[in-house]
Amino acid sequence: MISQIFMCLSLVAMGLFFFLTGEDDAELDLHKQLGWLPLTALNIFLIAYSAGIGPLALAMMGELLPSHIKGITIMHLFCGNNINISLDKKIISIFYSFRHDIMFCSDGEVDTRIWRDKSL
Repeated sequence: MISQIFMCLSLVAMGLFFFLTGEDDAELDLHKQLGWLPLTALNIFLIAYSAGIGPLALAMMGELLPSHIKGITIMHLFCGNNINISLDKKIISIFYSFRHDIMFCSDGEVDTRIWRDKSL
């Protein structure tokens, strides 16, 4: 229950930060004063999730499944979870490596020109 409270509060704090930075007049002031808030809120969420709800699926499997299929089911859970984490990290790293290479034009089209430093 405590981890769920921390998860909720961290998501509210992060959502409130991004909601308020959408306002035109408060954008610069909030980024200067509270630029650390989204990263801190995300870290608190991940710690609270890992301490509370994260292991719940494994505990439920241990209690609900018959003993002759527990091993194979838990193995599939861990393999699927690790594959999902690996794919997520790979997709995110690909996205962030190309984030400076893609420019969104004013009409919504994507211009994929590579912007290089002229000193290279």
